[in-house]
Amino acid sequence: MFGLLKKKINEFVDKLKITENVSEEPTVEEKTMQNEIKKPTKVDVGIKTKIKSKITGKIQLNEKEVEKYVSEFEMSLLEADVAISAAEELCNKIKKRLIEKKFESRDLEKQLKKELKELLLEELKKGENKIFEDIVNKFNEKKLAVILFVGPNGAGKTTTIAKIADKLNQQKIPVIIAAGDTWRAASQEQSKIWADKIGVKVFGGAYGSDPAAIGWKAIDYATKNPSIVLIDSAGRQSTNINLMKELEKIKRVNKPDLTIYIGEAITGNSIVDQIKEFDDNIKVDGAILTKMDVDEKGGAIISVIISAKKPVYLLGMGQKSEDLKEYIASDIVDKIIGE
Repeated sequence: MFGLLKKKINEFVDKLKITENVSEEPTVEEKTMQNEIKKPTKVDVGIKTKIKSKITGKIQLNEKEVEKYVSEFEMSLLEADVAISAAEELCNKIKKRLIEKKFESRDLEKQLKKELKELLLEELKKGENKIFEDIVNKFNEKKLAVILFVGPNGAGKTTTIAKIADKLNQQKIPVIIAAGDTWRAASQEQSKIWADKIGVKVFGGAYGSDPAAIGWKAIDYATKNPSIVLIDSAGRQSTNINLMKELEKIKRVNKPDLTIYIGEAITGNSIVDQIKEFDDNIKVDGAILTKMDVDEKGGAIISVIISAKKPVYLLGMGQKSEDLKEYIASDIVDKIIGE
């Protein structure tokens, strides 16, 4: 997980290790000062910067010294499937941070990594949201909470919904699954198998029946028997106009408290366009990313938070209920950058 992104960040820090910059012709005085420096500093800065660091014990990188490395780093982020707008925003902030900061001459690499880590944590914290706490609070307020799940085919909606139901059920909170996918073969059976396995009630319908009506029946039951209603929906691409209209109807009829997009982390930066298209049609509150355990590039989380500007509620790391983890920014940053 995050293998490529971690590699690219380390390469960026590595390139900031300083080699002699011979593009500037030093003065006689600077040459003399330069010769007095016994050990080369570890950042690719110009001679004037090096001399200043010798006198003050500090290094302050100038725009020219940083620009070429940040440009290369932006390309590295794109290779790791970070969306263009997210990569640009991150790199602009990195550049500004590196130029404005004065670094100690010693352990420069460690300081640079610390700056990157702090910035990435700052940005990724914007995507944190305590989803289970939020759902339970909504339920406690009105003894009913309705969550609608949307997303493309094959992203793992039905399985993820079952995992969420299991986690809530383990907290002794009543849950109902509304099996609103009346499109995909075996989807109704899959929802029922999961519901029986974890011990929750399920409302379903015949294939081709109105999914909005299934959600409504589940909600009607929950108004008399306080429960959290999790509404599944048929996987669809945003370009399928008929299915998107059906989704609009489900939302209009059932009035969910939260609408959550479920997508695969391995989709990479294209997940941003998918979320935005769903958002334009029905308004999406946040995202759950599945198949995180097989995502080697790692750009999806950064893209969703910075480009799509949506919180990441949960991360699917495997097949078991306990493999569905709440998104915690510091855990992700530690995996990407480490200590």
